[in-house]
Amino acid sequence: MSYKSNMNTLWAKILHHKDILDRNQTKILNYNFENYIDQAILSALSQKTNFEYEILVGDDSSTDKSYMNIERYAYTPSVTIIKYPINLGGQMNIKTLIEKSKFP
Repeated sequence: MSYKSNMNTLWAKILHHKDILDRNQTKILNYNFENYIDQAILSALSQKTNFEYEILVGDDSSTDKSYMNIERYAYTPSVTIIKYPINLGGQMNIKTLIEKSKFP
């Protein structure tokens, strides 16, 4: 099968599942990124979209003031914040964010 026919098949599958294109998730993993977490969240919030989106922020039991910065977005409707009581590591953080997502 040629590259072009493979791409056509892929696009046909994507268009068939149009709901995939109508929503987006951004997952932000945090561990002691006090100086950068605001920028990461604001960057995700500033995207101009015409589809539903969700921003999930997982704080992996930071020991700096990261979580204080993250808490400022607690009442933003598109932002979901998860704070872990113990450090789980990146792999478990992302797995938990996927499980907590509003979108299947």
